[in-house]
Amino acid sequence: MTGEKTIAALKTNFLRQQIRILSQPLKLSDKAKQRSEFSDNELRDVMLKGVYEGLESKYVDADYIQANQIVRRHNNAVFDRVAVSNVATQIEQLFWYSSEPDDHLAGGELGDDGVLRIGDDLADADNIHKLSTMFDEDEQSTEFAEALALLQDLSEKQQALKRKLERYKRLQRLLEPLENPQQSVQPNLVTRDGPLADELARSKTLGIRVAGGLARRNERGERSSASENGDIDMVDEGQKVAALLKEY
Repeated sequence: MTGEKTIAALKTNFLRQQIRILSQPLKLSDKAKQRSEFSDNELRDVMLKGVYEGLESKYVDADYIQANQIVRRHNNAVFDRVAVSNVATQIEQLFWYSSEPDDHLAGGELGDDGVLRIGDDLADADNIHKLSTMFDEDEQSTEFAEALALLQDLSEKQQALKRKLERYKRLQRLLEPLENPQQSVQPNLVTRDGPLADELARSKTLGIRVAGGLARRNERGERSSASENGDIDMVDEGQKVAALLKEY
């Protein structure tokens, strides 16, 4: 919706119209402009009686001009643009604060109940969804529907940009170790005099020792298994001989 449809804009236009009406210069009426045929003595008597029909314009023109100047200075000093804008803003705030808590767009402390309230961020996707469900399609004007469609389209683009930004931030975190390659990459390269070469040499020596120890242990385990199997075979042969002797 355009800014001209806001409460503050409507009240500002109304106040300016009233100021223009109040700033209209004072003018003599047609009856007061009629030339008088009274003599000076008669004119004084007429003025004392409160009748101004015969008052000559030349005696009041200066007063009217001075009065209009005073009114103009007063209006310029009191009804300036800043004052009008402040009054319109205060009227708008009073309108919102006077709304019922259950009204749409009213302020409140209720939870997420699908009602849009003062202070809600219209850039948030959830609030945009609330705005789309507040009015039926029959109640929505063409201007409101176009503005809502534009807001939804901008919200989708914003969500896409947020996802893109999160992806870039994740890539940035992954690339942080490469920001200073002399300290992060170079020490991890295998060079002749590099620190990693010494670590690899020690690891190789340790691996050879471990492999030799495992080989010796396997040899001992095989010899032990062989002797145990020989004893078992001898026991089996003795049992067979004893069984044969019993039969005979």
